[in-house]
Amino acid sequence: MNLNIKASLRKIFSNETNEYWASIVISAIIALIFQVYFYSNDLIFSYRDAVSHLDNSRRFYDSLTPGMMAQLGIVWLPIPHLLTFPYTYFDILWKTGLAGSIVGFISFVLTSGNAFRIGTLISNDNYTRWITFSIFVFNPNILYFQTTGMTEPVFLLFLITAFYFILRWSKSNLRYDLIGAGFFSALAMGCRYEGWFFTIVAGIFILYYYYKSRRNLFSAAFLYLSLPVFFALFWFGYNLLYYGDILAFQRGEYSSQAIMKPFEEAGNLPAKGYLFASLNLFLRAVFSNNSILIVILSFIGLGYFIYKNKFRNEEIFPYISFSLIIMGVISLYFGQVAIILPSSSPPGYFNSRYGLMLLPFIIYFTGYLYSIINIELNYKKIIAFVIIGLNLLWILGFPESAGSVAEAIYFDKIKPEYKRASEFLQKNYDGTKILSDDKVITIYPFSDIPIRERIYKHTFEIGEHAIKRPSKYVGWILVDKKSSPPDEVWKEMSFNNDFKLNFIPVFFENGVEIYKRKIATK
Repeated sequence: MNLNIKASLRKIFSNETNEYWASIVISAIIALIFQVYFYSNDLIFSYRDAVSHLDNSRRFYDSLTPGMMAQLGIVWLPIPHLLTFPYTYFDILWKTGLAGSIVGFISFVLTSGNAFRIGTLISNDNYTRWITFSIFVFNPNILYFQTTGMTEPVFLLFLITAFYFILRWSKSNLRYDLIGAGFFSALAMGCRYEGWFFTIVAGIFILYYYYKSRRNLFSAAFLYLSLPVFFALFWFGYNLLYYGDILAFQRGEYSSQAIMKPFEEAGNLPAKGYLFASLNLFLRAVFSNNSILIVILSFIGLGYFIYKNKFRNEEIFPYISFSLIIMGVISLYFGQVAIILPSSSPPGYFNSRYGLMLLPFIIYFTGYLYSIINIELNYKKIIAFVIIGLNLLWILGFPESAGSVAEAIYFDKIKPEYKRASEFLQKNYDGTKILSDDKVITIYPFSDIPIRERIYKHTFEIGEHAIKRPSKYVGWILVDKKSSPPDEVWKEMSFNNDFKLNFIPVFFENGVEIYKRKIATK
């Protein structure tokens, strides 16, 4: 008993443990600095989805139909919103976007610790773990997203943690490591659909490992897959119960499939149906969101790993991270995702952040490549510092060198009228309901308009009536006459006599217009 206590104490106060906690402190300081930087530069709400995610979380309390199950979602998965809803309850955290910043900060710090721990599984070399740590912590795009309400920080937390537990289980063969891998894989599934593909591939690899080891396949399936399968069944059942279609998230009105139709019509799905073009576009997104030299090193590491280990049963699990490339290419090939980059035709920015999904792969195989270098120790230290330094080269060309940050600035420039419209409403809003097309227009939380006062075409029981006779149901109408796809509310109002008789324009800028009801309707 005393020996066990001493062993535990030695582990707690070991150099590795001290370094781990040092990595946590360092990542927290770096994250906090960038929280202040991006908040002070008014970039937290630059991504429209950052606003929508916080609004979705707020709907648990603030909605015409509040409640956990009623507002769990349909296309967007629920875990990120469940994590932010304790914070969006507070007006100040919702209106400023800090509700997302808090969750993003915690996610970033915890993920940095697991990136560090992946390095300890690769090698006993101290520098390997700092290299894997630096690849994550010094990525400016992650540093940006951890200040927002976007899902990337939370998803990468669960994805990288699941990958870490799979790698740890492959070395320890302890059941609770495999259960942990399944638990975090299920949470990753609850954040983004890439998590589903990752979990399926990981499950296949684990079952294959058990099969080749002549072990009980049922045991593997139960230990790893039980929680992911439970979540999948829950999500299918929820979609069936609330939306009447087990696959509503895939083929419903707000599904990726439906959203991509206007992109295809505008010629912004050039990779659809072309495998090489899909791979090329995805890799360009990867390069735009990660150090190009580090990405190249990771692929060299993969090449050497294949050369050295082939597909030996006990060494197959790092390959799971490659599934994220496959998922990205498949999504582009079938037109489920649009990615637009400055090098695209036509040029622009949209979804460059998908390149961040490859981080587990980059972290592992770059760390692995360094670990196999067999040279004199002092030279190896120099190489470690060079690799860590490569992660900081983005500073020289910031913000253009950070794809997702450049995209955020781009979004602010292409439609600043939405923010100005929200600023106008913040000063003039009188507490009555407002009608708009939520597929087109963003109403920012700082507008001070409660979500329960926002009416859309699909709003439960009221939406269709408000479209036909707006003066009876709403006091404000917000439209974008120049939007693409077209603003559905404006299409209806253009021919609506009730609208023409009872509303006057009070704000107009570049097609974005706000109309206020001029008389109270009896």
